[in-house]
Amino acid sequence: MTFARTIAAALLAALMSPSRAAPAAEGERVIRTGATAELSDLVPDSVRRWVERGDFELRLGELGYQPRWDDAFTSASEQNRGRYGLDENSDVVDAKSGARPEHVFGFPFPDLDAADAQAGAKAMWNRWFAVHKRSQVRFPLAINVVGRAGLVRTIGSRIETLAYQGREGAPLPDAEGTEWREIVRLLSPTYVEGTTSLTWRFFGPKPDSVWFYLPAIRRIRQVTSTNRSDALAGSDVVLDDGLVWAGKNQSFRWKLVGRRDLLVPAARLDPQPLHPGRRWANGQEWLTKDDFRGIHWGFETPGWKGAPWAPVDAFWVKRPVWVIEGEPKDPYYNYGRQTFFVDRDTYLSYMKIVNTRAGEYWKTVVVDLGMSCAPRNERCYPVVAMSLVVDDLRDRATATTVIRPDRPARVNTPKLDVDDFNVQGLLKAGK
Repeated sequence: MTFARTIAAALLAALMSPSRAAPAAEGERVIRTGATAELSDLVPDSVRRWVERGDFELRLGELGYQPRWDDAFTSASEQNRGRYGLDENSDVVDAKSGARPEHVFGFPFPDLDAADAQAGAKAMWNRWFAVHKRSQVRFPLAINVVGRAGLVRTIGSRIETLAYQGREGAPLPDAEGTEWREIVRLLSPTYVEGTTSLTWRFFGPKPDSVWFYLPAIRRIRQVTSTNRSDALAGSDVVLDDGLVWAGKNQSFRWKLVGRRDLLVPAARLDPQPLHPGRRWANGQEWLTKDDFRGIHWGFETPGWKGAPWAPVDAFWVKRPVWVIEGEPKDPYYNYGRQTFFVDRDTYLSYMKIVNTRAGEYWKTVVVDLGMSCAPRNERCYPVVAMSLVVDDLRDRATATTVIRPDRPARVNTPKLDVDDFNVQGLLKAGK
């Protein structure tokens, strides 16, 4: 590793939680190479191979709580029972009239029947509405591109999302009929600084509208929605990998293929804490503070012998999941079949297995449990501490640190301006 990369790794570690990766406590079970028979079918084959070759160690833990969403969301989900269906395009529609609803809050499909031919698509819609409940969010991201020798580079970025469907509080006026809008800004290093993307996701069959501001030419370029499957700034991440799945449900064919238990990483064994910020017209802002526990990576942990991209201090906890396959309808989409593992209670997706268009295994995408709650659990949201994309074909990975103590994550935040989520706002953001 060069001197510059050594300094970069040290700086990144300083920005993380001040505690170092702790060794396993007495009595803790840690699955290491040579003991993978204990995993049974609790992990996908790719994760098993990581453990077998010594890249990962899985420190097992048990949650001290039952993950669930808050009462307001749960009550709304109950009221949605039997209210919605899917049409032939996998669009959410009113079950009686077949019309597209103006606004949906809560799970649109709280009763999932595994025998239903549309169960896979319905599960993925429940997953999106669990995410949309955050309303409007701002997250700092440190995107770490990592090779076998260690950290290659860190890309500083920030993601902002504005939910029109599924948001808490009052619906937003929206003549364009969008479901969700997203801005991703690259902040460093200098050769990518200012590069910014804007996505409009429509609540219907219309494809995403995607624009990029390119500082090198000081111009905005509109691209096709397929570009959301292109690698971001030389990393292993594509925009549709966000929270495992940030793609458009209607652009895939879905099939529920089974259920199982799955070991997933968790930064802690109780909910991550959120703290009240400002009160505003849409309710209460919630944000992370220094007590939000992050994840440490192998490349920043002295003495670590496994893969530099391994999350070394995560607990691996068992969760019940649906197994769902998705096939892209667009022949130019860069991924082939993807297999998703979606929590049967919260509908968060923790992992996906990505194949090439030719059907060869390519990548595994992993996020942590992501259950974050206010002090009395009056509000709970998906706020993850880490995201990991392992490209096993190229033997490298991108390990994204989502939470940094010096830059809090903000949920239902008033710090976003709705007028910034358009082409004029994109031009202003890029500059």
